[in-house]
Amino acid sequence: MNLTHHSATLPLHKRRFHGERVWDRLTEASDEGAARDLNVNFAPNLANVGIGCPVCVQDGSLTTPRGNKFGEAVAHFQGAPDFSLRRVLKAGPNAFPPAVAKPGGVASRHYSPFIKFRGPKTVYNAPIVVTGNGPFDVVRHSDTADRVLKINPSKKAGPGQFFAPSVELLISNGFDSGQPILYISTESSDAITAGPLPETLIVAHCRDIRYQSGRL
Repeated sequence: MNLTHHSATLPLHKRRFHGERVWDRLTEASDEGAARDLNVNFAPNLANVGIGCPVCVQDGSLTTPRGNKFGEAVAHFQGAPDFSLRRVLKAGPNAFPPAVAKPGGVASRHYSPFIKFRGPKTVYNAPIVVTGNGPFDVVRHSDTADRVLKINPSKKAGPGQFFAPSVELLISNGFDSGQPILYISTESSDAITAGPLPETLIVAHCRDIRYQSGRL
């Protein structure tokens, strides 16, 4: 966490979408054991995301990396974001709502930041934040999420050792129960919400996510 830059740096994981390279940041898992093993947050309510909305959790698959059967499994996504759009925001007569609000990224039909794999029912929060092989565009964000400030490539740390790649993301201020918090948000289901904010990836079916206690 860098409070001067108002950013957080997280590991970046290499994945695949229809043979193309994509990169996600994995932050939560619905199973406590999986969360502990992966060193991510335990979020049991993620298990409820697909209730009444099967497309809100995409079904991924895992393969063994070629030439390294002990390496991290390669996750294959069913959908991915298109970050090539230019974000446009024009104020309305009263400033808000805006007269024009176009997001900087739109998800493909089968994409969701929530993913599960065959076998265990664990749901992971693993939004794709970078696409392609690089060099990556962190100025106009043609292949990165608008919150991406910097990509740190993997580098050698010593004989047979490497530092994994990471991504520096812009964080937001908020409040929870009257207490100030910092958080990362990468999706919205509505262009009006996404336009004024740099969390500009539109995932339309996320508006249909429900929990047992009701709609989010």
